[in-house]
Amino acid sequence: EHFIAVHLWPANPNIHPGRLYALFHEHVAGKVYERNPLFYEEFDELSAEWCQKINDERMAVWTAAVQQSGGAVGNVEDVPHLKPYIESAYFGQIHDSSTLSSVFSTND
Repeated sequence: EHFIAVHLWPANPNIHPGRLYALFHEHVAGKVYERNPLFYEEFDELSAEWCQKINDERMAVWTAAVQQSGGAVGNVEDVPHLKPYIESAYFGQIHDSSTLSSVFSTND
């Protein structure tokens, strides 16, 4: 009914900025990388930390929207947190779901 939930869904905009920041936060102009890092297979704790920060901010925005609208935009439970969403979207393909980084790095 309301599109705000779609815009705050835990998909690529929640994942890619955190992962890219973790990969390239120490980049300097002119630096040449020896290899192309694997985006998901090498998903590390720093990537997970930034993705979790984005998730927390995204969920705070959603919670505030729900509260300030008196629930007119939906319920807090309508928009999932990142880790449970990835676990459900890739159910049966994740070999280690113990951490956010392993949910990505062990996903077939």
